[in-house]
Amino acid sequence: MRVLRRCAVKILAVDDSRDGCNLMAMCLRKKGHDAKAAFSGRSSIQEALTFLPDMILLDIGLPDLNGWDAAREMRQHETLANTKIYALTGYGETADIEKSLEAGMNYHFVKPLDMTDLWKVARMQGLDPGEGNGQS
Repeated sequence: MRVLRRCAVKILAVDDSRDGCNLMAMCLRKKGHDAKAAFSGRSSIQEALTFLPDMILLDIGLPDLNGWDAAREMRQHETLANTKIYALTGYGETADIEKSLEAGMNYHFVKPLDMTDLWKVARMQGLDPGEGNGQS
C-alpha cells in the first residue's frame, strides 16, 4: 500500500466576508494546513508579518485597503519576499488580472476557487501541499 505524504502549507485567507473566509481557513486546516483568516487589507498585512505564511489568498474588494494596495505593501517587507500572494476575487476582467500582477501578486484566481487549480499553480510556483490528487 502506498502512503501519501501531505505537507502543511501556511496559508493566510483574506476576505471581508467573515463567514466565507473562516470557512476557507477551516477547510484548509481540516486538510492538514496551517491556516488563518484576516478580514481587511490592513489586518492582512499585520497578520502576514506575524504569521509569515507560505501563501496568501487575497480578496481585492476589501473595505479599508484594497487587495492590490495590500499586496504592494506586503512586497515591501523582506520577510514576505518568498510568500506566494494569489488574488482570490470576483474581479475577472483582463485589467483586474494585470493590476494583480503589477501589484506583485503571483497569480489571479476568480471566485469560485477550484482547489485543484490552486494546488496546480502552487506546485508550479514551488509550494508542495503534498502528494496525491491535488485536492489537498
